[in-house]
Amino acid sequence: MISNHVTSYEKKTKKVIPRAGTEMDMGKSLTHKRLAFHNYKKKIPTTENARLIDHTPESVDRYIKDGTRIEKLYTAGYNEWDMAFFTGLPIYVVKEYVEIIKSYEKEKKNITDLENQ
Repeated sequence: MISNHVTSYEKKTKKVIPRAGTEMDMGKSLTHKRLAFHNYKKKIPTTENARLIDHTPESVDRYIKDGTRIEKLYTAGYNEWDMAFFTGLPIYVVKEYVEIIKSYEKEKKNITDLENQ
């Protein structure tokens, strides 16, 4: 399917191809919110983050705000449905942020393990 090739390209290049799912941040496509929050976790400043994902700094700030709210609730032990209820975000968005948070934690653990060897 074409969608598989598009998704593969986006993951390899970290670039988002414009289409309904990416421009409106809906569905399961690689979204700007994923890239924005991932860049934030890597300490990339908002203005640079916005430039990298071709979005406004205001949008990047919104994605970061949502991501940090989910991260705080996730760290406090809330489940995804509760997080969606508390934040007013759709469950698929909450799941996406949780996935980003988990991958970042795994990446941090791998770095720590390498440093301790």
